[in-house]
Amino acid sequence: MLKPKKASKNDVVYIPEVPTKLLKPRNPRQAAAISSLCNNNITILCGPAGTGKTYLAASKALDFLQAGIISQIIITRPYVASEKMGFLPGEVADKFEPYLAPYMDAFADRVGKQVLNQMLSDGRIQAQPIAFIQGKTFNDAIILLDEVENATSEQIKLVLTRLGENSRACLMGDTDQSYINNSGFCEAIRILESVPCLQIVAFEICDVVRSETCRHVLEAYARAKQ
Repeated sequence: MLKPKKASKNDVVYIPEVPTKLLKPRNPRQAAAISSLCNNNITILCGPAGTGKTYLAASKALDFLQAGIISQIIITRPYVASEKMGFLPGEVADKFEPYLAPYMDAFADRVGKQVLNQMLSDGRIQAQPIAFIQGKTFNDAIILLDEVENATSEQIKLVLTRLGENSRACLMGDTDQSYINNSGFCEAIRILESVPCLQIVAFEICDVVRSETCRHVLEAYARAKQ
């Protein structure tokens, strides 16, 4: 389990903001996910849409940041072939921004937009495309890799090997929603399950919390596949 780091004389010490909402698990698998995020270096959350994977990871990342356990949140995700950044206007940060909406919504829900904007402006929360983190080391940080079902095995390995001292990572994905033929998600689960301080939490359709409609749609598609 990671502990709050000791600030040196030259460190910038932030006064923790109090979250506007407390994070409460809505089912046993959400509780397992929260426990893993608190106690493991790597957490893999897999399962259908609407189970709260992104919200849970974003919320705990904020808790760690405000408690001084980490000093930075790094958000990344893969691109699929039809979503190349070159087709989007602006600089890299502007092009990557549309993919951050689920995180921004979760962050704002927990701490409010004013505190969130301050965290973004001072760099405590950063978004970086996978291609831009190669060669980097992230210390005192948490890396959030979303939509990992659209990442190749090489990309997943690249992200996880960026972890430095006092850092952790959370991978989130749904093996049934991959848009690429060479997804490395299932392979990563198989390869990494023996890694120390790693836990895999597999959500099911019964764990969907987004809405009954979302759950009914998923159930209908599951029946159609049988």
